[in-house]
Amino acid sequence: MATDPTTMRGPARAQPTGAQAPAASPRRTPTLRGTLEVNAIPWAHVFVDGRSAGETPLLGLRLDAGVHAIRLVNEPLGASRELRVEIRPGEASRVVVQLEPP
Repeated sequence: MATDPTTMRGPARAQPTGAQAPAASPRRTPTLRGTLEVNAIPWAHVFVDGRSAGETPLLGLRLDAGVHAIRLVNEPLGASRELRVEIRPGEASRVVVQLEPP
């Protein structure tokens, strides 16, 4: 005698949908971060590790701990400056740069 699966008692059975259940994510270690303030005289566009971060003054920029490449660019003035900044966990770092035309 055939049994109708919709009337079976016991644990529910998942119906295949073609999508797999997400795998359990591994435990993540909290990322250690600090903050950076950047200012330039006159103003500048700020790039951190090659990505645009905004325009000066730039306050409270949260970054992972470690060394980061900072680039400041003022196109109308034709000035730019590159530097490296070390961000320490839980600390605030500050950079003020005087930009001058080439």
